[in-house]
Amino acid sequence: MDMSEEDRAFITEAVETLNRLIREARRRRFTTLGYVLEMALMEARAKLR
Repeated sequence: MDMSEEDRAFITEAVETLNRLIREARRRRFTTLGYVLEMALMEARAKLR
């Protein structure tokens, strides 16, 4: 799938945001939320490949 630079930048920003949210969820021991965010992170990273 070809992706525009704008789309790639959006997903890159989403990955950074998800990483930050996952760290915060872990810190607060929100395990289910952390798990769901990790699934979203894996999907976003797959789009960048």
